[in-house]
Amino acid sequence: MATSAPLPSNRPFSILFVCTGNLCRSPIAETVLASELNSLWPAGTPGSWDVGSAGTHAASERRMDPSALEVLAETGYDGRAFRSRPLTADVIIRSDLILTAERRHRTEVVTAVPAALHYTFTLTQFAVLARGVPGLEAVTPPEQGFELRDAALAQRGRVQPVPSQQEDIPDPIGKPHAQFRECRDQIRRAIHDILLPIRQN
Repeated sequence: MATSAPLPSNRPFSILFVCTGNLCRSPIAETVLASELNSLWPAGTPGSWDVGSAGTHAASERRMDPSALEVLAETGYDGRAFRSRPLTADVIIRSDLILTAERRHRTEVVTAVPAALHYTFTLTQFAVLARGVPGLEAVTPPEQGFELRDAALAQRGRVQPVPSQQEDIPDPIGKPHAQFRECRDQIRRAIHDILLPIRQN
């Protein structure tokens, strides 16, 4: 499967996770994916993915929620360097793939930048689509990112959609610690599925 367009050799594939406050769900996803990618491609690999996150109602430079940090640490991930940022039109435009915690976040992204409709999904939706993608033909990390995104998009008409009540990842902020663990595990499962086509490459 060919990539949608030629890519500059030094241009990373940019993936953005979005939630509300950028304090729990999207930072967990950013931290988990960045760590998993480091196991696939050593740090400093030319053209590796640029992984980030933002919040639709986030303040700048806030640390991750302490409970989110704790449940990440339980499974070997370190989110201490994370700092929050608000979602802006510029951040959306500079992203190649946007994965949101909830359907309402996807709506807010597309409302801000209508052209983002073609590369914005909920995280759970994209994970289901990615499971149907065969091993990729692309070689470099950026090309793999674009091929994965485009192949998942092509699966939309072939794969049973995620039931609407299951598509959102609930916000654990202010809830018992067990809810943070469930949030972490749901995100980890989704990222595992998203990376399957790349691990098979």
